[in-house]
Amino acid sequence: NGTIEVDVAARINSKGPADVRGFVGIAFHLDDQDKTFEALYLRMTNGTANNPPPPAPRNEYGVQYISIPGRDWKTLRQTYPKQYEKAAPIAIERWHKLRLEIQNNTLRAFVDQTPVLEVPNLSYPGRQGAIGLWVDDGTTGYFRNLKITSQD
Repeated sequence: NGTIEVDVAARINSKGPADVRGFVGIAFHLDDQDKTFEALYLRMTNGTANNPPPPAPRNEYGVQYISIPGRDWKTLRQTYPKQYEKAAPIAIERWHKLRLEIQNNTLRAFVDQTPVLEVPNLSYPGRQGAIGLWVDDGTTGYFRNLKITSQD
């Protein structure tokens, strides 16, 4: 239980596939072997603050929750459409403050103080341990001002 806050930004680099989206975020509830975890990440090129904004339906996929194994983005999108991913006021090559509030089995995510996603059924509630900085293929991620506050 607690909060994770960090400023994030992303750039597309030449090391990924053509459909790179500028993914940056936070993995949390990692186990000791880094094999099971939860994560919340931003798809920066899908953000509604881009000029021009992305076309539909990409503009609805700016923020994403996942849990590994078993609850990857594709499975969640197909099984629970629009529940674990939402639009977000973000843009590529721009700094944003990402804040995760974790309380028992609930995650509330904020971007620049705007609520963007709530997950009421975390996979590993109560697990303590490491976090990870999330960057996907084809993206150069930037992180600053990391602050972790525990309520336990």
